[in-house]
Amino acid sequence: MPVTINNIEAQQEWNSICELFDDAQFPQSFEWGEAKQIQGWEPVRLSFDKGGECIGAAQVLIKTFFGLTIAYCPRGPLWQRRKVSLDRCLLCLPNILKALQDRFLKSPFLCDWHCEDQAMPDQLLVESKFVRLRKDMTSWVALCQNEDDIYSMFHQKWRNDLIAAKNVNVCVRNYSPLSKTEELFQLLKEMAGRKNFRIGVDPDVVNKYLRQRDASKDFLMVAHGPNNDPLSYALFLSFNGFVNYLVGASLPSGHPKFVRGASNLLQWEAMRYAKLQGSLIYNLEGLDSKVNPGVYHFKKRMNGKIFVRKGLWMWNRNSFQTVILGKIVEKLFAFWR
Repeated sequence: MPVTINNIEAQQEWNSICELFDDAQFPQSFEWGEAKQIQGWEPVRLSFDKGGECIGAAQVLIKTFFGLTIAYCPRGPLWQRRKVSLDRCLLCLPNILKALQDRFLKSPFLCDWHCEDQAMPDQLLVESKFVRLRKDMTSWVALCQNEDDIYSMFHQKWRNDLIAAKNVNVCVRNYSPLSKTEELFQLLKEMAGRKNFRIGVDPDVVNKYLRQRDASKDFLMVAHGPNNDPLSYALFLSFNGFVNYLVGASLPSGHPKFVRGASNLLQWEAMRYAKLQGSLIYNLEGLDSKVNPGVYHFKKRMNGKIFVRKGLWMWNRNSFQTVILGKIVEKLFAFWR
């Protein structure tokens, strides 16, 4: 039975399709595709139907770099349908990949899979002529647990820091994200300069994304010190049962207003709030010991489930060009997200 490809242009219709899939995260949302146009990406939104059933979906971003047009599917395509067995979903995946290859025949096509590496056999992608470019890790906290169980899984040192912040009356407040993003990114810029790392998201993209959203969905928290001084900021995006810790920044330990554990308390309050809002998964958005070892250890001590993600894979119709293009794409990839 052939696969039918449908172009989806309406915001509500696309986001409703995303909700059919367990693996849909915010980069597959309509709003993120629209926001990425600031960086020159053009979104194309496709659903794949077979026998009257939606078997997959993909928001693909298109951009030309120095004459090379690339089709990039961030955290997609979507294939893990709710209440459908993993084996059955895997049977449909080659059809989805073939439909995408046919649609983007003239462009290198990239899938940035954020599903667990073991959920999908490498061989399935290899047989579809995809080549892996990189593998990533992240950490998830299941919010379906009760609060005591979540709290008890934190490393003792992490809990000690959290308690230290409570003992000096650090207060965490929830704000409308757009009211504080400028402050957050200013502090983050200073932090990146000190620690020599690149900020992974564009503040203009983030602000455009937030302006399109229902103000009650996403949230930004600030930890304030005893004198109401802002100590730590963090922005969280909520989509399809996930709460994603997108970006955060804190005062350095040498700052006169620094308070130990402010970031820990902020994270704990964010988890509690997300749980109350009905979110299922708290995604810490990556673990990378090389880029920023301090953040890596901070996240790792929260002791969430470590996910080795399937990572970034590329297909190109000219297999002889794949190795060369792969090296170019890997260098560009750091500037895409």
